[in-house]
Amino acid sequence: MSAAVAISGCVAMSEEECRSADWRTVGYEDGARGIQRISDYRQACAKAGVVPDLDAYLHGLDEGLAVYCRPARGYRTGRSGRLYGGVCPEDLEPGFLDAYSVGRRVHAAEVEAAGWRRTVGNLDEQIAEAEAAIDELEWQLDNADLTTEQRRATRADIYELLAETIPWLREERREAISSLRYALDRFEAMLDNPYER
Repeated sequence: MSAAVAISGCVAMSEEECRSADWRTVGYEDGARGIQRISDYRQACAKAGVVPDLDAYLHGLDEGLAVYCRPARGYRTGRSGRLYGGVCPEDLEPGFLDAYSVGRRVHAAEVEAAGWRRTVGNLDEQIAEAEAAIDELEWQLDNADLTTEQRRATRADIYELLAETIPWLREERREAISSLRYALDRFEAMLDNPYER
């Protein structure tokens, strides 16, 4: 088994749990989750005067890691954005890491696509706000009792929104949609992989 990385922080294990623990089962459950926490258990159980059964724990851990360190789990771990703690045995780690790497790339594409979706949504809101401002200004021109100078200023505001703001926002939106399509295409291409099956 490769060197395992312990989860930082203290494990909440009561005195009774320390005394009654089936250390092989505890090890198996940790291994099946891709973690190794024996040093945390030692610390938590020392207060109860209990020393965990290291051999039983490590035996269970190896069994659990055999479940965790499969390529399908590597892919799901990477795709979820979780980090790999370096716990897989040398004979299982290459397959796990290959799949994990694919999952990480899919995760990155998902995150990128979500960001571009938010950007497009924000631009849509800005365009709608600019168009509403133009509608309000046009209403004022038609219905308000404005001086000639006020009418000129209002027309200038409309012209500025029409000539500068909205075309710029729409161009930004087109570019954002193009980037979103690219991210989604990459995401969809990566989804067709053997680890998802």
